Amino acid sequence: MVRFTYRFDHSKRTVEEALGIDDARHKDLAGMLAKWVREHSKVSEVLEEILNSEELTPVEKVYLAYKLGYARFIAELVCPRG
Repeated sequence: MVRFTYRFDHSKRTVEEALGIDDARHKDLAGMLAKWVREHSKVSEVLEEILNSEELTPVEKVYLAYKLGYARFIAELVCPRG
């Protein structure tokens, strides 16, 4: 998993730094995401794994969904319907 080079804010921090994701946790998240991608043939199944994971914090769930490029899914995590 490649780190974002986009700067999160004017303090020149990366997205990972701004979210409090250190190098060790970044590697853990990359491993989880790679494992789920290998295990599932559909992206929707990977998203279900992310959503249902008890190992991930809400911030990490949003981060991984963002890495997959699913803005709608992120909106559901941040502001669920109902």
